[in-house]
Amino acid sequence: MSPGEAIRYGIAEWYGEDVLKMSVDARQVAGEQAVAERRGESLPVRPCPFQTSLRAGALCNKSGGVCSARPYTRGGNDEGVPGHGIVTLCPNRFLEGAVLLRWVADVMLGSSEGILAVRETPFLRRVGLSVAESDETRAGRIDWILVDPSTMESPQLRWCALETQSLYFSGLNMTADFEQYKTSYSLVYPSGSRRPDYRSGGPKRLSPQLAIKVPLLARWGIKSAVLVDRYFFNQMSDLNEISYGGEDDRLAEAELVWFVCDYSESGRLIPDGIHYSSLADSINALNAAQPIARNEFIANLERVISSPRHVDIKVFRL
Repeated sequence: MSPGEAIRYGIAEWYGEDVLKMSVDARQVAGEQAVAERRGESLPVRPCPFQTSLRAGALCNKSGGVCSARPYTRGGNDEGVPGHGIVTLCPNRFLEGAVLLRWVADVMLGSSEGILAVRETPFLRRVGLSVAESDETRAGRIDWILVDPSTMESPQLRWCALETQSLYFSGLNMTADFEQYKTSYSLVYPSGSRRPDYRSGGPKRLSPQLAIKVPLLARWGIKSAVLVDRYFFNQMSDLNEISYGGEDDRLAEAELVWFVCDYSESGRLIPDGIHYSSLADSINALNAAQPIARNEFIANLERVISSPRHVDIKVFRL
């Protein structure tokens, strides 16, 4: 893509298929199904090839069926010209062939053979004056717990916690794109401006979850891991890593282990890197922000106050 081109993010993988490899008929049928789901006219009927790695017959439970997104520019006849860099939008995408879960288990538990993967285990319970004691409402869950079944009968169950984080996007939803695909014979240039929303997925969601869960688990002697794709990890600021000793030493010292995967040329999601760090350094990297210098902040504030277009919109006289 050349500088200045209007880049919009659209469908990369749809109901588990690479949209670039789908036939025209397949894309049109997918468009029909996606629109029907969005309108509430159809329940999920498409299989999810990634969840079926763990559970046979699992259906796609994401309305519209978009697994991931990629950038597009506008080509001739308003066709979409795909660019590079796939972004994961559905957490089920990480389950392809259970390869990434086995990778995490190998590192965190020393083996992946026969390891049990337990999904969405309640970890936090709501409390407050308005919550009855009998209310079992769960305020938070651990995405995955990986358990060594050979320790089930031992005094100390051996397990680790894994959080997976995909991204949302900001901007218009994809319903209009689905509508276009129902009749289009080519790739669709996204109808609305949208981009992956790292700040919603990282600082606003993952960061506070880790701040609560990781210290509590550490007190139990349990290690925590996070699985993200390359796009997500590259949006973080530099992560201060534990780099001394061997891998066992780094695992012993780390409060949090980052597992980063990426899309191969064939479109598979594969292991790409492991990063050992502390919780504090992880949260600093996740926030990917630093305070504005005082003088710069004051100058910006003065510009806002003195601008006529901000009167009664951003600036109010009391």
